[in-house]
Amino acid sequence: MKIFLVGATGYIGGGILRLLVSEGNECVILSRTEEKAKKLKEELGIEYVIGGMADDEIVKKAIAGCDAVVFTAMQFGEKAAELDLNLINAVIATGREIAKTKKFQFIYTSTLWAVGNTAYDGNEERVVDEDFTTERCVEMFKWRAEHEKLVLAEKTENFLPVVLRPSWVYGKGGYVTMAIDKCKEAGKIIYNGDGKSVLNMVHIDDISALVALIIKKKADGIFHACDGKPIQILEIVECFKKILGIEETQSLNMPESMNAIGAFAIGQTIYQKAVGRRSLELGWEIKYPSFKETCLQVYPNYK
Repeated sequence: MKIFLVGATGYIGGGILRLLVSEGNECVILSRTEEKAKKLKEELGIEYVIGGMADDEIVKKAIAGCDAVVFTAMQFGEKAAELDLNLINAVIATGREIAKTKKFQFIYTSTLWAVGNTAYDGNEERVVDEDFTTERCVEMFKWRAEHEKLVLAEKTENFLPVVLRPSWVYGKGGYVTMAIDKCKEAGKIIYNGDGKSVLNMVHIDDISALVALIIKKKADGIFHACDGKPIQILEIVECFKKILGIEETQSLNMPESMNAIGAFAIGQTIYQKAVGRRSLELGWEIKYPSFKETCLQVYPNYK
C-alpha cells in the first residue's frame, strides 16, 4: 500500500512509520525540513515532500494515488486549530476524489482527552470506551473533538475515516521519557498536585501496531490507544523511583511541575479511566500490558 504520513518526523508518527515500512508499505512523508526527511530516507528508504500543514497544494499533490493518510502531527499555539483544520480539509478534498475509484483511509490522530474527566460526577469506577461522549472534552482540546466529527462525517463505502485517540505514550522518547530524564537530572521524582489523578498509557510499539492493524483491516471509526490499565500518578511516582533508584519526591503546582518535567505534568491534572474496546475487538494485541508491569523492562539501566 502507498501511505502518506503527516507528523512522521515526530515521536508517535516516527514509530508508526518504521513499522509500516517494515511491513512492506510504500511510505511518503511530509516534512518541514530537508535535514530530517533526508535522514529518514537514508534510514528507511522512504520518499518525502517538503512543506507544512498550511501548504494545501503540496499536500493534495502528495496524497494523490495513496491508499491511506496517517496524520499524527500535533500542533500547539494560537494557530493549532487552524493548521489542523487546513490539513484535514486538504486530505478530505483529495480523499473524496480517490474514493471514487478505490478505498481510501484517513487516520486522524486526536487525543484521549477528548472524553475528558471520566469521574465528572464523582464515580471514580467508570471506565469509558470509544462510544463515550466528547461533551466533556478537556477545554484546551475542544477543537479536536470538533475536528473528529468533521473527519468521521466523511464515511462512505470507499472513504474510511478513522479517529485515533492516543493516551500517554511511553518508550523510546516522548513526554514520559522526558519526564524521567528531568527527574534524573533533578535527583528527585517530581509530580503535579496530590498525585491522586489517574491517567492512561500505551507503549509506542503498541500504538504503532494498532495503526498498522487498522490499515491492514481497512477499518473505520474511533479507536482508543490505551493499554486498559489506568494508573494513578502516585503509582507512576513509584515506577519512576524503581527506574531511577531515587527515593526523594516533590509535589509541585502546575506551572512549577510543567517547568520541571515538561508536558507530562499536564496529564496529571484530570481523572480518566479508559479502555480501547473497539481496538481490542479489531484484534489488537498489546505487548506491553501496563507501565507498572513493564517500566523496568522499557527503561533499564537508568540508575
